[in-house]
Amino acid sequence: MPYIPKNDFIKVRATNIPLEGGKLLLAAPFMPDTYFDKTVILMVEQGEDGSLGFILNRAMHVTLNDVVKRKLNHSFSLYNGGPVELNKLFFIHTYGDLIGGSEPIGNDLYLGGDEHDLESLLREGLVDEHRIRFYLGYSAWSPGQLEREMTEKSWVVTPYFKDCVFSDDGQLWRTVVGRLGKAYAHWLEIPDKAYYN
Repeated sequence: MPYIPKNDFIKVRATNIPLEGGKLLLAAPFMPDTYFDKTVILMVEQGEDGSLGFILNRAMHVTLNDVVKRKLNHSFSLYNGGPVELNKLFFIHTYGDLIGGSEPIGNDLYLGGDEHDLESLLREGLVDEHRIRFYLGYSAWSPGQLEREMTEKSWVVTPYFKDCVFSDDGQLWRTVVGRLGKAYAHWLEIPDKAYYN
């Protein structure tokens, strides 16, 4: 491995990509909050009222059928979307108007919608696991909080990568870092949970 100055290992260069719904938020190495260690977050809302998003790479060992009252005979995996309201179920999808009340996020992605519409699509076998994802909880920041954390170099905003949102890639953080190019390549040399060393 080539020599990299110690300060460059933890250097976080801004990407100059605007922080907005539909973009990805990438946790920087050595982030102080270990809950978000090596997470990739899909931003859903960003504005005066604060920020909201869902962690894309925290699969849980439960399925949709484990948490809904009416069994739907589908084994969709559940994901931990973040530490807020872990007792509530959320979903992101690309079905748009087929699920009434869906809120557009950007990049042809939608948040939630009418549960009866979703249930009908599920029962008819019209829901593709590569077009929908279910979450328990979400990630949220109070007004100005995420902006402060970005100033503190805890996060990097990345472009939207369509194949990442519904990906089963167990190394999603590394995949997104790799796509950011040479300026971030040294992050891939940092061992997991390096903050314990």
